Amino acid sequence: MRISHGLVILFFLQVFVPGWALTLSEALTLAASHPALLESGLNINQADAAAKDAGKRGPDAISFESENVSGNLPGFSNADITVSFKRPILDNKKTAALKRLAALTIDGAKIELSAVKRDLFTRVQAAFHRVIGLQNLRRNAVEITQLNINMLETTKIRVEAGASPEQEMLKAQLDIDRVEVERKNLEGQLAEAGLTLCREMGLKEDSKIEVIGTLTPDIELPPVDQLQQKILEAHPAFLTVDQNLKLNQAQSELLKVENRTAFNWVAGVRNFRENDNNAFVFAVEADLPNKKANRGARNAAFIEKTKIETGRVKNKRELFTALQEQIKRFERSRATVLTLRNQIQPNAQKALEMTIDGYRLGKTDQIVVLEARKSYAEVTRQSLAALSELYEAVDAIEQLTGVCLVGEHH
Repeated sequence: MRISHGLVILFFLQVFVPGWALTLSEALTLAASHPALLESGLNINQADAAAKDAGKRGPDAISFESENVSGNLPGFSNADITVSFKRPILDNKKTAALKRLAALTIDGAKIELSAVKRDLFTRVQAAFHRVIGLQNLRRNAVEITQLNINMLETTKIRVEAGASPEQEMLKAQLDIDRVEVERKNLEGQLAEAGLTLCREMGLKEDSKIEVIGTLTPDIELPPVDQLQQKILEAHPAFLTVDQNLKLNQAQSELLKVENRTAFNWVAGVRNFRENDNNAFVFAVEADLPNKKANRGARNAAFIEKTKIETGRVKNKRELFTALQEQIKRFERSRATVLTLRNQIQPNAQKALEMTIDGYRLGKTDQIVVLEARKSYAEVTRQSLAALSELYEAVDAIEQLTGVCLVGEHH
């Protein structure tokens, strides 16, 4: 334990030195030690410990009985005294029902752990992708800011030379101020996203993490019917519904067996004081249940089953609708990214190259080159923003279906 603890501390120190590069795989590895997973694991241990008592025999009883005491007889001199021991006889069907209920409780705790782990890892992945997207947008904003500063300096020279009106300087300054506000906003969003990522990984806040990764639009979704089937098979909501139905059935079976007659065997010794003789006593007792006593509980269990099945229909409708929404969002943002990447960005790049060639040949001036560079950077910003939205949809689809779309199997 000490060696492993030391390795964890060493790894922790390496991760959080300034400028440490964190990959998605490393983030998911760190999240595997999240306290929430430990808590859910303890729930399994707790359920397992409680299940060991399921179906065990109830308490024994010892009784003391005296007959022919007082009355016309002289005190205890002729009393018959009996000491007996009573033990309940186990009902195999009731024992099986209790053990079945206990086993299902353990299964429920395992399903809970799986759901917590799945939700945690998808949240970590979504937070990681958000940080990458904001890092890209911040770098782009810094580039645009520098271009705007260069344009302002060039415009100032042109105005002083009488080649441009003074309002061009005002426009250039407004561009700087506008992008600077956006850059500062992105800095704040990036700091918040970094804290969110640390929180989702279960670690202390550290805004100096630099995540490493690439966002690409080259992601293909499986067919819709396959995604829907994955939701039905693996989504925690449906796993919980199936588990609750099994619990309901086990509880109903237990209510039925509780209406069975319960037996106890009794053995003891009787002493006859009159002649000081002893005799063995043996008896079988039967507890006759009132079969109407738990009729309400049985009706309530039947209603509960109907509620659970109704919840399944509701979950299916809501989750399938949410999936359709995210698929539409994925398709829209992906089409935007591909259009910008395959059509608009190449044209902007070509226009920039032509402008630079014209500047080298003396056919155009510097400010035209700066405007072309700015246009290209603006197109890049649009592409990065659409790519970030694309990954928001990807992470939402993963959370709904459990299908790994980005190559990180969790």
